[in-house]
Amino acid sequence: MPELEEMLKQQEQETKKEIDLYKTVYFQKDTVPDLHATAGMAGGYIPKYNSILIAHFEDEKVQKQISKDLDVFLQHETQHYLNAQKGCGSSNPDSNVNYEQFYKLCMADEISANMAELIYLREEYIKTKDISLFDKHNGNFTFYKEAIQKGEIDPLSSDPKKFEKDMSLIMNGTQKMWMENYAPFYASNHTLFTCSYALNKGQDMDANNDANNKEYSRQLDLMYTLGGINFNKYNNQDNFELPEAAKEFFEKESDKLTKDELLLLSVAKENIENLKRSENVVHFGWNPDRRVSKVLKEKVLDMDKEIITKPQKKIRQTDAASDKTTALKRLQELRGLSSSGNEQNIHPGAKAISYNNEVLRKYAELRGR
Repeated sequence: MPELEEMLKQQEQETKKEIDLYKTVYFQKDTVPDLHATAGMAGGYIPKYNSILIAHFEDEKVQKQISKDLDVFLQHETQHYLNAQKGCGSSNPDSNVNYEQFYKLCMADEISANMAELIYLREEYIKTKDISLFDKHNGNFTFYKEAIQKGEIDPLSSDPKKFEKDMSLIMNGTQKMWMENYAPFYASNHTLFTCSYALNKGQDMDANNDANNKEYSRQLDLMYTLGGINFNKYNNQDNFELPEAAKEFFEKESDKLTKDELLLLSVAKENIENLKRSENVVHFGWNPDRRVSKVLKEKVLDMDKEIITKPQKKIRQTDAASDKTTALKRLQELRGLSSSGNEQNIHPGAKAISYNNEVLRKYAELRGR
């Protein structure tokens, strides 16, 4: 009996450790030789360990280049973390969506992470007025910078219409930029994730149905709600289609698949088997025990909170100011001036003050005389 109690106690401690791990995002560091080793990325969010990997490059020039955009990198990866906690995108292999929708959710996960970067830079711009901030991350957000320069949007404006245009541009401009620049780059990974999902879910997920569409819309709403605003309401999905490479793969007959495509299917199958065994392939020789520090809250904006600076209402004249104006008018009347209060109308030597005895008496009473 004592042995059983000890075993249950140990199991409870292990469970608590696991829960605590998933409550905290960690920075991890790993030394890699060059950008090629990380497929050109500064690191990434690792769902299994709920951690953000920051690659440390041996090449000092590469490290310096990566470090100058570290703030937007952290904002990007933290958004992946938030999306994963909500069970969205590729982090949820049990979604009730069809294959095409799952692929699109994988893309939306990346797009929302880029939107988080832009929102972060927008807030920094409002504080600093430094428009060069939008040149960060390879100039991905020059479209936003140019819109400010052309007067199409103004994050500093109190005009609600400009704010609406601003929010729409954050959604559709970022989506357009990502679809043009990154969708082909991510096609291989997202195809792999989708194949793993398809193998895990079986063959009954191809058709559109109400349940698929409802879950798909729900996840888009969750991922595209950033800083207190649901950007999905601005979403024009005309440019949101699977890249050609992915379409071609999914439409190919099985006997036409290339060796690389067959290998991809094999890896997808292996991923599912690992998932069922609760295993994970470790990237870049990374060790999850090499934790550096918890994510510092001041480094990133919490997109789950209302942090987007919105148009400020015009300052209304306060009651105190109104009272003051009224008092001044009364003083002008007592001094025999015009209601305009323009003392220049009084000729030199003129008797401007002509209090009567009643007014003087009341004034004395007010002063306690």
